[in-house]
Amino acid sequence: MLLLLVFTLLESYTVGVICSMYETASVVIAASLTMAVTTTLSIYALTAKKDFSNWGAGLYSGLCCVIVGSILHLFIPFSSALNALISVGGAVLFSCFIIYDTDQIQRRMSPDDYIIGNQTSPNYNRL
Repeated sequence: MLLLLVFTLLESYTVGVICSMYETASVVIAASLTMAVTTTLSIYALTAKKDFSNWGAGLYSGLCCVIVGSILHLFIPFSSALNALISVGGAVLFSCFIIYDTDQIQRRMSPDDYIIGNQTSPNYNRL
């Protein structure tokens, strides 16, 4: 718990320093959009009758592609269009991760197991 407290304090300080470098309106808009997207996607995942548990491998593959593409783009800058494509692809990918993780927490875990909610192995249900 002490390590979690230290990590949280350091992370909040870092985010505060970064946010202070931007205009207040930009930070408020970004926070509002993040809250709206996360809330609506979580509500969708909680109310949908569809099982999203088979999305895990595809999401992992997409994450690997975004990471490798970002690293390649860091060392070999191709174009601003590719930069925009990686950014939009990452936003869509992590939106799908919100749906997947919320579904895993709801269907496979108890409310106390939200930390391991993205694990799909049946062994995690026995913890």
